[in-house]
Amino acid sequence: TRSNALLVGLGGNGKQSLARLASYIAGQAYMRFNVTGDYTMHSFFDDLRGVYKKAAVGKQPVTLVFTEQELKDEAFLETISTVLTTGEVPGLFNREDYSAVIADV
Repeated sequence: TRSNALLVGLGGNGKQSLARLASYIAGQAYMRFNVTGDYTMHSFFDDLRGVYKKAAVGKQPVTLVFTEQELKDEAFLETISTVLTTGEVPGLFNREDYSAVIADV
């Protein structure tokens, strides 16, 4: 089954710790993006492709933690919202990559 969670609250209240604990208990891979000063939408999509590949090809349930500090671009938030609502990100995979992922599944 597919499920999503969005934890909202003030910083320092343990949301990341709770997510890490829940991920461990559920046997899911815990993932965060390494956002640096030169992190772009292209970098974001590369990281997101890695999450999707781990979940689909590796058949490993994934907990993706994305914090407010990692929002370098408003488009990141829009993309995360799309992931939470539909599970799909338009344009995430080109035709060749998509075919390779489908073949690996």
